[in-house]
Amino acid sequence: MNLRPSSIARVIACPPSLVPPAVLIDTPSEVRSEGSAVHEWMSKRIKGADVDANAIALKWGVDANEFGKLTRLALARWLSVADHFAGCETEHAFRPLTWEHASGETLTLAGTCDVIAVDDGATVKILDHKTGWGDGDHQSQMRAYGVLALAEYEECNRVFACVLGVRQGTLDTYEWTRGELFEWFADAVDTIFAKRDIYGHSPNTCRFCPRRHECPARQTMVRDAVAMVTIMDADAPLTLTPEQIGDLYLRAKLVEDAAGQVLDLIRSAVFDAGGVLDAGENQIVLEQTQKREIDVAAGEAVLTQFLGDGWRSAIQVSNKAIEAVAKDAAPSRGKAKLMRELWQALEEADAVRVTTTQRMMMRRKTLEIVANEGGGE
Repeated sequence: MNLRPSSIARVIACPPSLVPPAVLIDTPSEVRSEGSAVHEWMSKRIKGADVDANAIALKWGVDANEFGKLTRLALARWLSVADHFAGCETEHAFRPLTWEHASGETLTLAGTCDVIAVDDGATVKILDHKTGWGDGDHQSQMRAYGVLALAEYEECNRVFACVLGVRQGTLDTYEWTRGELFEWFADAVDTIFAKRDIYGHSPNTCRFCPRRHECPARQTMVRDAVAMVTIMDADAPLTLTPEQIGDLYLRAKLVEDAAGQVLDLIRSAVFDAGGVLDAGENQIVLEQTQKREIDVAAGEAVLTQFLGDGWRSAIQVSNKAIEAVAKDAAPSRGKAKLMRELWQALEEADAVRVTTTQRMMMRRKTLEIVANEGGGE
């Protein structure tokens, strides 16, 4: 068995998810691509190497403006803790650790951490950048890095670990002794081997699982969820307890996710068929539509000629477009100041309309930022 720190929390919760999928389906993710781009940029920046941000953005296929925001945030977050990682190394690939279980089977743990430093030959310091929006618990991942670090740096007996939330500006810190980490890892391995046939399910467990497309437990849950959702009377009020409503929400999201994946597969099949797929008496087609947009700068005179000044009320300007213009108009390192002054002036001119939208989501009741610099958790 081969295991990586980034997946260890999922595998502990659902040991069968460690089994490689028969067919690996790589689902594109803009957030994941942005994360990879920021990690590459930060690794080079921390090393003091020349960084071509445009080349990195192009390599990972991410929006240059959004990438610029994230790198500025990431650098600012890093500078706030950099003094604690003097002489650090970035993108450190740990020596794989092979652990023999009591059953005689083995599990190999291997991974690469973002930043690592050794303090006075006694403590290994590890830092991990998180560029996503989630507020997940990353303790298991950092513990696994700690196990790898102490296996490699045998002279050290403690690990100090940091999780730096780039978007949120959070800093979670943990400290463990060698005994605490290896006892935790031994228990984790025991759980993985003892429950290798027992599936666990949660939104966070299944979301990134490479087996989610073929998982038999998930397929059963989807069928059960479909059965429950389809018998619900859409016109009747919900007469369920709050706990039952929460369970129903998760089941409905599971059905929605599964349906989305099926539609993606069908779309690929139609594309491979040239855009038209015979489906019995019907056809499934990929239709192309064109959306015409007016270049206001080029068409202003024409619009005024035909519509007078009334056309101006139809114009909506996106924040992203304004920020792109501000990037070109602002002096070097002055975009933030320009945007602050621009927004203030627009609000004073009563030129800002605020709209409110609602979206439904499930989250934890409370979100506490952990700052644990003592021993243990």
